[in-house]
Amino acid sequence: MKDVGGIVLGVMDNRSWIELLYEGDLRGGKQVDLPAGVLFDIFVEEISHMCTIYEHPRTIIYFKGPSALEIVRDGNRIIVRGRSNDEEQSSQRSAAKVRKPSEFTMRSPKRAR
Repeated sequence: MKDVGGIVLGVMDNRSWIELLYEGDLRGGKQVDLPAGVLFDIFVEEISHMCTIYEHPRTIIYFKGPSALEIVRDGNRIIVRGRSNDEEQSSQRSAAKVRKPSEFTMRSPKRAR
């Protein structure tokens, strides 16, 4: 995932999610719904950030600039890792390097009316 400006890590009603906020459009993003009923340890690695804001039931992390991200699940651990532009370009050339966990569902978040 490219050009991500921040992420939201949330837990509510036995459900965890990660929302990706895209650089230049912080109102719209993609939401990754994690399986319900499972408590996940979420690690954010190798991403320089400006600030972290905790608002129950979520934590918001704003990055210093647009970042390419990789999200990997290892059992009950979710790892959100920053990727350099070189890594991102090489992964686009080689489909074998692209990881797309099938247990995640990507969707746009519902907007309040």
